[in-house]
This record gives sequence, C-alpha cells and structure tokens, in this order.
Amino acid sequence: MKRQTRKPKLYSIDHILWSNFTLFSVLLLVFVSLFCVATVRNSLRKQVISSINSVTIETYRYLEHPESTSPEDLSRYLLSVSSANGMQIYVLNAQGEVVAPTIEGLPGSDQNYFELLEQHREELRSNTEEGYRGFVETSKETAFFLGIVNDDTYLYISRSLDLVNDSLKFAQIQILLLSGFVLLASFLLSGYVAMRLSHPFAEVANKAKKLANGDFSVDFNGKYYYREMGELAAGLNDMRDELSRSSQMQKELIANVSHDMKTPLTMIKAYASMIQEISGDNKEKRQMHTKVIIDEADRLTTLVNDILNLSKIQAGMDTLQLSVFNFSEFIYSIIQKFEYLQETQNYIFETDIESDLYIEADRGKIGQVVYNLIGNAVTYTGEDKKIFVSLKREKQLLHFRVRDTGKGIPENEIAAIWDRYYRSSEAHKRPIQGTGLGLSIVKTICEKHKLHFGVDSEVGKGSTFYVDFPLCEEDKET
Repeated sequence: MKRQTRKPKLYSIDHILWSNFTLFSVLLLVFVSLFCVATVRNSLRKQVISSINSVTIETYRYLEHPESTSPEDLSRYLLSVSSANGMQIYVLNAQGEVVAPTIEGLPGSDQNYFELLEQHREELRSNTEEGYRGFVETSKETAFFLGIVNDDTYLYISRSLDLVNDSLKFAQIQILLLSGFVLLASFLLSGYVAMRLSHPFAEVANKAKKLANGDFSVDFNGKYYYREMGELAAGLNDMRDELSRSSQMQKELIANVSHDMKTPLTMIKAYASMIQEISGDNKEKRQMHTKVIIDEADRLTTLVNDILNLSKIQAGMDTLQLSVFNFSEFIYSIIQKFEYLQETQNYIFETDIESDLYIEADRGKIGQVVYNLIGNAVTYTGEDKKIFVSLKREKQLLHFRVRDTGKGIPENEIAAIWDRYYRSSEAHKRPIQGTGLGLSIVKTICEKHKLHFGVDSEVGKGSTFYVDFPLCEEDKET
C-alpha cells in the first residue's frame, strides 16, 4: 500500500506576518526588559559601593591620627558619619566585639562579628591595597566593607540594600507595565501592517482565479503602497493581454483549420462519390477526379504536418540534425517547387542568388523556413504576382531575403505576425493557403538555430522577410 505524503498546513500571509511580528516584539521586549533590570541593578549597587568606598577612605584618614582624638570623639565621629550616610560603621577587636562607637547615651551594637572575621581573616592579612586595607562584598540584603585598622583592630562598614531592592522592584513594575503597553500596541500595529501588506496579494489572487476561469476583463492594477506589487500587477496585466490574444488567435486558428480541413474533406468525398457513380468507367474523367482527391489529400497532409512540426519543435522533441550544404542550390531547388504557379497562374519569381554559398544547419528545417517564406510571399504579393528572392554574402554572413509587392503589414501588427495563431485579416484567394502557422514555424526554427531574422514592411509597398546565416566554408560540406 502506497503511503500518502502528508501535505504541510498552509497559513495566510497576514497570519504569518502577524504572528512573526508579534513574536519578534515579545522577544525584543524580554531582551530589553532584562537588560534594563540588570542595568538598573548594577547601577544602584555601584552607587552603594561607591558611597561605602568614599566613607571608608574618609574614616581611615580619621583613624590615622588616633592620638589626637579621644574614644568619645571617635564614637561621635562614627555615629555622625553613619547617620549622614545611612550606614553602620564599627571598629571591631580581634574577637569581633564592637569597640567603637560606645559611649554612654549613644547607641552601639551588641552583635558579635567574630564569625565574619574568621571567615575573611586570611584574606585581610594578605590584602596590601593602598589607601584602605580591606574589601567590599555584597549580598541580597547588604553591602559591607571589612578592613584592617591594625593587628588587633578592624573596620566594618555596612549599608542595607533594602532601598536598592525597593527601587529595583518599582523599576521592574514600571518596565512590566510599559512592556505590556508596548506589546499591545505592537500586536495591534503588526496586525494592521500585516493586513495592509497581505490585502493586495489576496486581491491579486482572487483576480488570478477569475483570469484562470477565462475572464480576461480583470485588471490587476490597484492602490498598492509598494513598488514590487505595482510591478507584479503590471506583469500580470501583460500576461492577461497575451493570454487573451492567444485565446482569440487560438479560436481563430481552430476556425481556420476547421474550414481548411472541411473543404478538402468535402471535395474528397464528393469526387469519390463521382468516381463511384459517374466516372468509374470513363478513364479520362476518373483520372481527373482522382487527381482532385490526391491534391486535396496532400493539402490535408500539409495542414496536419504544419501543426505537428510546430508542436514538436516548440516542445523540444525535434532535435537539430546539422550538416554543411550548398545553400544557393538548395534555394533554387525549393523555388522549382513553385514553377507550376509560373506556368498556370503567371507568377513571376525574380532571383538574385550568389552561387556556391554554404551553411551548416538542419537541412530539412531550413527548407521549411525557405518554403514558408516564399509561400507567404506568394499568398500576400500584389496583383503583379511578383516575388523577389535573393541571397547575398557580406563578409561572414549570408543575407537571405524574400520580398513581395503586397499591401504591407501595419506597424501595430508586425510584432504579432510571428505568433502561433496569427493570420492576416486580409482575404486572399491564392494558390497557397495556410493556417497561420508558417511564420511561427519560421520563428521557432530560426530561434533554435540562433539566427537573426525579421521583416521590413511598409504599408502599400510590400514586405521583405530576411534571415541571416553564418557563412560556412565549402570544404566542410558533408
């Protein structure tokens, strides 16, 4: 049993844009919030540490001249500095007992800091920093300094971080509220922007569905706010015009082909019936009737071959079989196929073909190019029934030209004559009647050979179709 591949779930473009914008906003806000909180925390802690360092330096300066101060003066000084800076400042002995400030009527401390001293005694003894001999340490609730005054005395300065923590909580709440507001605004704004961006795509998609259903009246232009959408609309309008034109030409081709096939089929059936009922025993009449049947069958074969050849060439199924051959003689051999027109209908073929000019190409396909261009000239030439065929060498190029004396091609139709379904609106009762595929076959074969080709035409003076071939040396002929 063949396992079915699960199709991925598809989302609308506005849903994708909206969700991605929102996710980006959330991630950005989380990053900014964490960064702001960390920055505020570090800034406040640095301020506390800086204030402790300042007080520490001043206190050490005071303690450097103990002979000039009494214990009472020291206590008063420490209490004054503590009160002014919101800190606790104590002088400790080796047992962690507070020795200053302790004077009657002024608060001291009953806490013993022996454990703290024991924990950091080795670190204090190895500290040789100039100015003050100690370190600052912080915890969640407190920042403190512990340093040596002398061998038996230590300085302890601490400051509570409650104010810092309260300020930080307040900042976090403010950032949280601001983030919520920004997130809501971002959610609404991203939704609005996503819908504005996706609306033109939805509009174009709906119009494309109408176009796919055969509605060629749709106009992809609209009020778009960015250049790329306008360029897409212009491109889709061009595609619509091409599809409309191709559809119309295809309908005309079907009508033309139907008509061209119906006529020979009717003739074949009619003359076959005449042979069966009238001319079966009359040799002369039978031969005349069978010739009509053969001619009409050949006409049908040409019609079918044109369609098949063009389809095969454009589909890439018909590869080129390159060979070197005498192009001059080759053109003469094709012109000979039109001799019956000179004899029966007074057509005039004027040639100016340089001899022994060689090319390397697919002989059969180039034959279709030459035949179709001459046949096109026969169909559309003027009342004088003149067709001019020339082949001239210019340096390393061969210029092949076929000119008629017809009414010419209007400038606005020149670009369309190479289209697959193009057929002139002019009525022509000529001996060579096509389906409108001849010039399209010429275009496809020339492009496959990478040849330069085109037409010069002037209304009222006729048209000149041309193809330029690279010259090939004679000694390469195969």
